[in-house]
Amino acid sequence: MVANHAAIEAALSRARVSTYFNALKPPPAMDRALALYVWNAHLAAALMMPLSICEVVIRNAAADALALRYGVNWPSS
Repeated sequence: MVANHAAIEAALSRARVSTYFNALKPPPAMDRALALYVWNAHLAAALMMPLSICEVVIRNAAADALALRYGVNWPSS
């Protein structure tokens, strides 16, 4: 990874970058820390769609349960 490490660290914040830097076994290197950061970003992106679907399913199940208990107009009653 060819980059200005100081500029990247300043942009992301020392605290955020240090999380990834400290997760590596010695000797940690900024290139490896940034690669781990990018991997984490890809993982988070990959989980967004399943998480979004799960949220809709749970919200719909809750709405159905409330409708059974309080009627279909439960939000406005």
